[in-house]
Amino acid sequence: MTHRPSFTQAIYRTTGVAAYDGNPLIEALPPIISVAETASMVEWLPPVPENSDRSAPAELRIHALPSIRKLVYLLPEYGLYSSVFSVVLREGYTTRNPVHAETWQHLHYVNNGGRQDYGAPAPRAHRSSGILFSGISGTGKSTFVNRLLQLYPQVIQHSRYSEQQFIHPQLVWIKIDCPHNGSLSGLALRFFSAVDKALGTSYARSNFSQNSRAPKLAVLLEEMAAVAANHFLGVLIIDELQNLSRAKTQGDEGFLTFLSSMVEQIGVPIIGIGTPGVTKVFRKTLQDARRAAAMGYYEFQRFSVDEDAWVDFVDTVTRYNWTESLIPDDATFRAALYHHTQGITAIVIALFILAQFRCLASGEPMTVETLESVSVAELAPLQAALRVLRSGSAEGIHEFDDLATDRAWAEAVDNLDRAVLDFVALERPRARTRNTANKTTLKKGKSRASTDPQDFRSLETTRNLHDQVRERGLTPVNVFAMGKDIESP
Repeated sequence: MTHRPSFTQAIYRTTGVAAYDGNPLIEALPPIISVAETASMVEWLPPVPENSDRSAPAELRIHALPSIRKLVYLLPEYGLYSSVFSVVLREGYTTRNPVHAETWQHLHYVNNGGRQDYGAPAPRAHRSSGILFSGISGTGKSTFVNRLLQLYPQVIQHSRYSEQQFIHPQLVWIKIDCPHNGSLSGLALRFFSAVDKALGTSYARSNFSQNSRAPKLAVLLEEMAAVAANHFLGVLIIDELQNLSRAKTQGDEGFLTFLSSMVEQIGVPIIGIGTPGVTKVFRKTLQDARRAAAMGYYEFQRFSVDEDAWVDFVDTVTRYNWTESLIPDDATFRAALYHHTQGITAIVIALFILAQFRCLASGEPMTVETLESVSVAELAPLQAALRVLRSGSAEGIHEFDDLATDRAWAEAVDNLDRAVLDFVALERPRARTRNTANKTTLKKGKSRASTDPQDFRSLETTRNLHDQVRERGLTPVNVFAMGKDIESP
């Protein structure tokens, strides 16, 4: 049976930005809202249990615990990152206005493999951006992006614009994960499969026949460019980007070249999401990955033990207490929680859920000793990675992701049933001595903005971000190609 996805019907609105008005692809997008409004929409807090909920039998309350994993805590930088996404998406459409004849000229050019009798379209038609969200596993990169994408329709169906017939589906966004083996042809297959799921097309079957070998990468890139152009793809998000650097045949240089080619040939903004393993590749080419920040390069950082946001985050998470006893609200409990999680949001939530499993099954209150016991037992696969972060090693962040593998995360977080069934057999080890002398962790939002107009940290949150970007004369830049022209300092 053919998949028939539902499309959002286009409703056109004035944008308030002159460069965007008169472009149906932009006017059909949700209205541009303030940084604060966007951030509040990204945040998601599940219903907090009431006293009546905690009076239910423990075997029923246990089933409510996984809902805590849906929590999206509002970090200060989410508003800025959301607005950057908004700018990148809309700027990418400014050179692809279907009202203009050169847009259709560009489509003809792309669909003919870059060949046409009257020459290539103007260079501005190819302008697009490549940006990167980076951070160690569990700091909320994918959670944030997935939540942000829920604020935008994936497909908008156009029928008529400005008294003219315009029957066309607009593919606003596609999000794919890199294959674990770093296969570039596998990445292309996932791209076509995602488009097929969104539009009900059959590009994956057409390009990857079961009876023939996969096409060459150059051919796949041409086809991806044609598909993206024909359906007015707004932005392509690639998650688990660090997997591409594992490709044995292309190497790091081939990895960067492939990303650069995707940005240039597909002609749409590409947002990469990856661990610091991605920045390892960038550093080999750029010497310093931060020099790639144009539209830009953004890091998701773990909490610092001495920042106010950590206290507020713990307070927010511990409100989801399904046990009969109060959760300790003091510096000692927070310090223990930090010791066993190193301020990584996903591990905090996992440990808090697992600790409640233990308490509900045993009838005991949650204590510092509970955190210790559960961490050593249920989160055992992540202990080596956490020890690296506690050591304060300069390479600790990179080593963490080498040790915190997908398998380790799966064993530590997803196997909750085993945690309940086996808790009785677990022996509680003595509490470890915490080493708080070495505090070399990075602090979120503490770095100062520079005077460089490309540094988005100096933007004013009270003014329209789109206007400020245009005032600085900034246009989207392919971050993945910048290393070719930068010499070592």
